Amino acid sequence: MKEGAVRLRGLAAILLLLSAVPAIGRGDVRPDLSAEERAKLHEALDSAESYKVRLKAALLLGRKGSAEEDLPALRDALLHDAHYTVRGAAAIAIGNLGDPRGVEALLSALSDEEGFVRRAARESATKLATPAALPYLTLAREREDRGVRQLAVELLSRIEGEEAKRALVRFLGDPDSGVRGAVEAALDTWPKETLVQALLIALEDPSYRVRAHAAEIAGRHPDPRLVAPLAERVLAPLEEPRVQLAASRSLEAMRELLDTEDLVKRVLGLPQREARIRAILLLGIKGGPRAVEVLGRVLDDEDLTIRGHAVMALGRAGDPRVAPKLERMLQDPRNARIEGLLRAALRDLGVAPQSG
Repeated sequence: MKEGAVRLRGLAAILLLLSAVPAIGRGDVRPDLSAEERAKLHEALDSAESYKVRLKAALLLGRKGSAEEDLPALRDALLHDAHYTVRGAAAIAIGNLGDPRGVEALLSALSDEEGFVRRAARESATKLATPAALPYLTLAREREDRGVRQLAVELLSRIEGEEAKRALVRFLGDPDSGVRGAVEAALDTWPKETLVQALLIALEDPSYRVRAHAAEIAGRHPDPRLVAPLAERVLAPLEEPRVQLAASRSLEAMRELLDTEDLVKRVLGLPQREARIRAILLLGIKGGPRAVEVLGRVLDDEDLTIRGHAVMALGRAGDPRVAPKLERMLQDPRNARIEGLLRAALRDLGVAPQSG
């Protein structure tokens, strides 16, 4: 009870001092501090015995100071002063200075033990959410504190521009589901064109976690432009299985976007192996009698790699009528290197392959 009363008195003191320091409006010119005034305020903020003196010095620096001259002293007070009202006042002052370089310290203050300091830091960081703050918000991905990363996502979602959107999408790789959920909530508010472009970039991200979550989200926003990149993720030989699975499921969700006859032309007519393999994959996902008939013909291709991909595609297509041909292929020594694929496809079709 006594501790609560002390906190209330501290908060009353900061509110009183806030009302006593003249406010500077948006169009007002910030008054310059003389060198002597600045030195006295820095000394008071750093070493005055009374927390009220340090508190007032912080607020005055926020109202009358400059980022170049005063941000370091306020940053130090925010992170190290012994009294929570001084730390809170320093957070308010940093926000008033309006310099995005203050974001880094404000994010660190979100770990403060006092709720008042955390709230002040959050409010000031929100005021500084501008394109100039992007480097500091991007680096927040490396912070251990989940709350820091979540606030960075919130702030990035407020900033206009492609660079901010790319930075936000990279938080899809966050290990915390709450942070990723905040990213997805922001993505849901974007126009379709913006979202698709962001997902195309995220599907190429160096982090497999980003690629996996981007692939998963793509399935909820079907678009023809996402089909080829998702297929690439499924087929990439060194891709993480988690990414391949998410991309495969999203392609299945986009089945209606796939044109069977266009894929048939690609499978049968394209000279490039990679392009044919992609079309074979998509034809298996599309499924249906026409797809199965064409994929069955591809099982006779001279290229073993093409035959192997056709086998996997037929396993996806799910038509058990091709099982006899797959079983015959198991007996052909030319298919020894794809025996595992043949057996897996037969299992997918509900047929127990004969032991070798």
